[in-house]
Amino acid sequence: MNEQPVLTQGAIVSAISAVLMALVALGVVNLSNEQMQAIVAAVGAVLVVTAPIVGALWAKQRTVPTSVLQGEDGKPVTPASVARGQMVYVDPAKAHKGG
Repeated sequence: MNEQPVLTQGAIVSAISAVLMALVALGVVNLSNEQMQAIVAAVGAVLVVTAPIVGALWAKQRTVPTSVLQGEDGKPVTPASVARGQMVYVDPAKAHKGG
């Protein structure tokens, strides 16, 4: 999920499909093809909804809030200062508080 969310979703759906097919083949579970397809579709739908949320939360933990950034001159960073090529630093006084 970290770098390839689509592949991860596909792997999860494939694994669930394989487990369901194995359980049906072994006679542990009695499901029709339609029931198996419905379960796999439901799992896929849940993943389609939850994966972007999980991905966003993961990315949020790995970013620095803009309130913690300062420019070379010690002033808060603006898009214009970054566009001019100003170096950006993390303000240590704010960093340990998380912004």
